[in-house]
Amino acid sequence: MSKKWKPPFEKKDLQARLFIVCSYDSDNKEYIKKIKHHLEAFFGKIDFEIQFTPLIPIASQYFSNKEYDIYHLLSFERPIVREEIVDIRLKTLQLETKFQKDGFPVVELDPGYVTSNQVVRTSLFEDKHKIYLYKKIYSETLFYFEKGSFKPFIHTPKFFRSHDITTTFNDLRLIYVNSET
Repeated sequence: MSKKWKPPFEKKDLQARLFIVCSYDSDNKEYIKKIKHHLEAFFGKIDFEIQFTPLIPIASQYFSNKEYDIYHLLSFERPIVREEIVDIRLKTLQLETKFQKDGFPVVELDPGYVTSNQVVRTSLFEDKHKIYLYKKIYSETLFYFEKGSFKPFIHTPKFFRSHDITTTFNDLRLIYVNSET
């Protein structure tokens, strides 16, 4: 009997390092501790965190006329399976709904993941460079890894193109790669 061809799938699920970008105004600083508490309850211990005020304001994901002045990136100790990203996005949407002021989220949460080759984030909106996953969630690749560093794509938002952000994602990549071994 002849052998049958099988697709070359890896036996284990592909993992990644979860990150969540929190964008908010300085007058809503008190909410970040509450949101971090909820995020740790959902996703485990935060083991990487950076906060700064960017030179380029962070555009809202939802409102075309809104920009935020504080950027907070959190990453978690527990690796995720890449397929989890849709459920993670849905959990962050629940938090945004829970913490509102005047009908708007006080902190916008933007989850994604880092692998050795790319940085991917989720989106709620379709665009020519985004891929539909399921449950009305899309993904978009922000960076690809080449010649020792992440590089942005032409569609990568301006905010993510800053040197500080690229350096931060390179750091997350190093943590991810070192945790794989």
